Amino acid sequence: MKKLRGFIPGVLVCLLSFSLPLRAQQVSAVNGVVSDNSGGVISGVTVELGNAQLGLHKSTTTNDLGFYQFLRQAPGEGYSLTFSKDGFSKLVVSNVTLGVSSTETRNVTLDLGAVTQSIQVEAAGETTLNTTDASVGNVIDARSVSELPIQFRLDAAALMQLQAGVNDAGSITGARSDQGNITLDGLDINDQATGQAFSSTIPVSIDALQEVRTVTAGETADYGRRGASGSHSQSVWR
Repeated sequence: MKKLRGFIPGVLVCLLSFSLPLRAQQVSAVNGVVSDNSGGVISGVTVELGNAQLGLHKSTTTNDLGFYQFLRQAPGEGYSLTFSKDGFSKLVVSNVTLGVSSTETRNVTLDLGAVTQSIQVEAAGETTLNTTDASVGNVIDARSVSELPIQFRLDAAALMQLQAGVNDAGSITGARSDQGNITLDGLDINDQATGQAFSSTIPVSIDALQEVRTVTAGETADYGRRGASGSHSQSVWR
């Protein structure tokens, strides 16, 4: 009995340790290149990433190629990027949105001037071109989901039916209908018993989600389940 009491807490610790990394998979990133008006790259630029809602503030500097990046950030809205270096006017890009499991590319150009001078730019919330990998898909945010006139509001995975290359039977770009992969906050919620398309083990209301990332082609290894040659649906709670 004493051995059993010691065994149960050990199992719980192991389960928790495995669940935390899985949840952490639903992250975002932002990168880009800083250049001057002539097109030359600028190294040594201080780049700050901030989000007042999350209480986040991080800093990095551009390398010899003028490149900067912030990896493994929480997806969401309200981010800002600040670029500063002696001899150039400070540039602030606000209203930057980081989509779930995607990388935003924000290339900027700095003007000559005093660092005390500041230029404010507000991003329009548009999705930037994915230059990081060959994945094809979309990020559907909470506002877009709430405005969609759809009937399957209790099945977030069914949002995949709105993507290009998906037929009525659930086959995506020629793959079998049971070859999809569905995750919620990084956890596998695929319903393996039914073998049907867009089927998850728990009902997930789309009104309870922050956003959904759909991938129909070109998925990379970090998208999850081996053998899922069809779609990938990644959801994040509000």
